[in-house]
Amino acid sequence: MTSRVALLIFLFGGLAAAGQSGANPQGASLFKAAGDGDVAQVQKLLAQGVNVDARDANGDTALLWADGR
Repeated sequence: MTSRVALLIFLFGGLAAAGQSGANPQGASLFKAAGDGDVAQVQKLLAQGVNVDARDANGDTALLWADGR
């Protein structure tokens, strides 16, 4: 399994479990880590409570960044 696929699965699981709303200042870091396929950094940020539902200026989530869109 590639790291990008593992990251997508991890983020999808986080989205399903989180139930959070609102912005988090660390959201930009989550987008970068997801886009880079950095699974360890994504895990660290989610453990710190970063909002997995945060959206960028285009309305995209970190899940979409992980998918490379």
